Amino acid sequence: MKMSHQLRHGDTARRLRTAAATLAVASAALLGAAGAAEADFGIPAGGATVTLTDASGNPQPQAGAHPDLNVNVALNTEAGRYGTEPAESLKDLSVELPPGLLGDPQALPTCSNADFQHNTCDRRAMVGVEAFDWSALAGLPPAPANVPVFNLEPPKGVAAQLGFQVTTVSVIIDVRVESDGTYNIAADVSGISSVLQVYATNLTLWGVPADHNGEGPNPFYAGGIPPITSYGAPGPGPRTAFIDSPTRCGAPLGASVRIDSWQHPGAFVTANPDVSAGLTGCDALSFQPSISVQPSTRVAGAPAGYTVDVDVPQTLTDADGLATPHLKDATVVLPPGVNISPSAATGLGACSDAQLAMSSIDADTCPPSATIGTVRIDTPVLPDPLVGKIYLGTQESSDPASGKMYRMFVTASGHGVRVKLRGAISADPATGQLTTTFADNPQLPFSRLELVLQDGDRAPLVNPTVCGTQTATGSLTSWAGQTAAVSSTFAIDQGCPTGRFAPSATAGTLIPVAGAFSPFTTTVARSDADQELSRVRVDLPPGLLGDVGSVPLCPDAAAAAGTCDPSSRLGSTTVQAGSGAAPFTLGGTVSLAGPYEGAPFSLSIAVPAKAGPIDLGLVVVRAPLKVDGTHAQASAISDPLPTIVGGVPLKLRSVTVTLDRPGFTFNPTDCNAAQVGVHADSVAGLSSDTAVPFGLTGCDRLGYTPRLSLGLTGKGQTTDDKHPALAAHLTTLRADANTQAVSVTLPLSLALDPDNANGLCEPADAAAARCPAASVVGHAAAVTPILGHPLAGPVYFVRGERIDPKSGRTIKTLPKLYVPLSGADGIEVDLHADSEVQDDHLVTTFAAVPDAPVADFTLNIDGGAHGILVVSNADLCQGEQVAAARFTGQNGKVRETSAAMATPCRLAVVGSGHGRTALHLKVGGLGAGRVSVTGRGVVKAARTIRSATVATVSPRLTAATRRSLARHRNVKVAVTVTFTPQGSRKSTRTVKHLIVHGAGTRKGAGA
Repeated sequence: MKMSHQLRHGDTARRLRTAAATLAVASAALLGAAGAAEADFGIPAGGATVTLTDASGNPQPQAGAHPDLNVNVALNTEAGRYGTEPAESLKDLSVELPPGLLGDPQALPTCSNADFQHNTCDRRAMVGVEAFDWSALAGLPPAPANVPVFNLEPPKGVAAQLGFQVTTVSVIIDVRVESDGTYNIAADVSGISSVLQVYATNLTLWGVPADHNGEGPNPFYAGGIPPITSYGAPGPGPRTAFIDSPTRCGAPLGASVRIDSWQHPGAFVTANPDVSAGLTGCDALSFQPSISVQPSTRVAGAPAGYTVDVDVPQTLTDADGLATPHLKDATVVLPPGVNISPSAATGLGACSDAQLAMSSIDADTCPPSATIGTVRIDTPVLPDPLVGKIYLGTQESSDPASGKMYRMFVTASGHGVRVKLRGAISADPATGQLTTTFADNPQLPFSRLELVLQDGDRAPLVNPTVCGTQTATGSLTSWAGQTAAVSSTFAIDQGCPTGRFAPSATAGTLIPVAGAFSPFTTTVARSDADQELSRVRVDLPPGLLGDVGSVPLCPDAAAAAGTCDPSSRLGSTTVQAGSGAAPFTLGGTVSLAGPYEGAPFSLSIAVPAKAGPIDLGLVVVRAPLKVDGTHAQASAISDPLPTIVGGVPLKLRSVTVTLDRPGFTFNPTDCNAAQVGVHADSVAGLSSDTAVPFGLTGCDRLGYTPRLSLGLTGKGQTTDDKHPALAAHLTTLRADANTQAVSVTLPLSLALDPDNANGLCEPADAAAARCPAASVVGHAAAVTPILGHPLAGPVYFVRGERIDPKSGRTIKTLPKLYVPLSGADGIEVDLHADSEVQDDHLVTTFAAVPDAPVADFTLNIDGGAHGILVVSNADLCQGEQVAAARFTGQNGKVRETSAAMATPCRLAVVGSGHGRTALHLKVGGLGAGRVSVTGRGVVKAARTIRSATVATVSPRLTAATRRSLARHRNVKVAVTVTFTPQGSRKSTRTVKHLIVHGAGTRKGAGA
């Protein structure tokens, strides 16, 4: 019988029906009497029966029928002083009916407490008969009783009550729904008065009370309540059903009867009578449910509250029909695009199975933060609906399709009934489409189950991003075995996509000072109106680089797994995901890794995707770092960004990457206006480009002090038409501005001899980095403080040409130099130099040097058989070879200098002369070091040479020599010239020279 839970321990309104039947059993036990022989207290074999019969008393096997419920319990007796008597006095009696056997107290009138106490209940509230054997005094023989049972008006919090009266004793049967997961209807009679000594109780509850509660042939006695004197004929009330059989066929039905005594309270004795071997006729039951699924808003892509109604039309009170079978399994498939919303994760909690207490009569202890909606259950067996909450259950799997990663708990209560349901939510890993299943639901009736998922920016669901009619489908299965396919449609017709993709971007360094180390951050963000992000590329301004040589690289396997060691960390990332005004924020790490996708370095961006209580795992995105060697411009392009993780479409709103490792990212040394280029692609193939202005200050405070040394080498290559080799060495300071351009003007003694080269590289081949080996004319190397190794490469001789702007014709020019430098990690830097003749001097210019720090740069041009430099109408050893250099820093500062070129000449006196007091010797074949002159007729002299190849040394003449010269006499002076190169402990080169001065002459002759 359908009763609510006011009886203590109620749970589900649906089970209320069964409660009434059990109540009747309990009332029979109420009539307790004292007994003896505690060892024999209990129920004899076969002394407890529960049967379902038709009006004629025959078994009723039809599922969903409205049979009479008969509960009979006899107690053990023993011989007493005056005859047989109960072994002990009955104190409590409880009867639990099989699942699905229900009574519907709402189908009939109720008797108020006042009318019941005054024996004035309306006959229409009479639902059955209690017949029992009892005695008022121990030892007296039992007397039969036959009293009416009434449907009472239950107090608040009680599912249902039945009652009857014996003489002056009122017996109340509390009906409850077992809230331990079985949801059986149970009836309890507690604290039975010892005035009544019960031998046996026989309770009959009528399937259709109106067929029996009229005055008829069967009399009441032993406590009959006037004015009712008999029963058995049709009554005055409408014919509505009170008892419903279960709607499950085949499975045996059993009941449980428990009693204890006043002599041994709490020591319950249990009997488990069979009710039926199994009902039949389930195919005759009608099961016609429907569903309705409706969002709270019709805006495409917006977070939305969803209301899901499951309606099951009931026929419980149809006395001539069969009851509606109870819902067993319910599966609802939401339309594609109705997905879990990441925005819901902020502040979201979860309820554990222990907190739900599925098999307990106690209320759940789920945290309020786990609430995602409300529930309402309308049941015909209760006057008011059951209401409660929907909770997110804790995660039990990492498989979104398992139904254990996302779980939904439903709790509802009212009138002493408490229902707890556990649902499984399956999310398609590829699309996020949701399927929710509630299996093995209680065998209780409901006419409407309404689930309302909360609304707002943090709603658990989000609407499809496309407009149109959306269809939810479902499959509902009854305990009788019928399956109904159901569906529901709704429209999404507001805020429809326009195909827009216009994300915003911000970028910059925290300290905008030229050359300074500074954190760098960039953010790409989109609105709900934009298509979703697929890929992002960031092009840094030239010269905004990182000191990669100072960072241990994350191994490739760890980079792919997102498990890089903290020593490789460069910074952090922040990701916002979800629709609406409150997207969910996730944080992660950015680490430096090695080669990836053809780039020398890469970023490993790892984000632990823990959205509230749900752990979606670690999301890793790789981004190759490429460096344009011509402009020192770094670019990072991400792999495709994840669009769905763990069955949850991310709907990425913004991605922020911050590189804040101390001493890593440093600014350019060029303060001219620049930009950070941000390119974004959408999942639909659209693209967007944003130029973020980038500017610096402080370039004027940077120094610029480059130093250049030049030298010619090659034995025997110092005279006309010979081809010496050239070595250039440039050094700069780390604190200075980087070099932008270098121009070197060679002395007139050197010219370009392109015809002597072994071969030339065609411009197209140079552009494609495929110059032939025959065009190699030297090699170069660069040492930079931001790499852990030098860059090196060949020097190619490239055919020179230009396009005449007027005619468009190709005009041949002097050949150029192409210097591709590369390192062990794949970093490549390309240098290009033009050659031209200015005022008969050969001028070589590197006009576009990348804005990157280079501490040491060497350039070597081969000489000899295929040397491209030629001595022109000169002997390099007969004079100092001086080159002019012009340096331009990235900060605009210019430095001009001259550099004496070292030569391969031997130490020699290449010229001499004298004055009145000193001899003047022009010494060639020098370099950095110390030159000294000793000899007869002169005073020893020495001079430190920094870089000159020819220098004049002027030792003083001795007094005797000066006197001879003053008298115009011939003088022979023999000198020894010694040169000690810098860094050497002893002289390595010595030359002797004889000078003869004739009378009256000032010129000397070398010997």
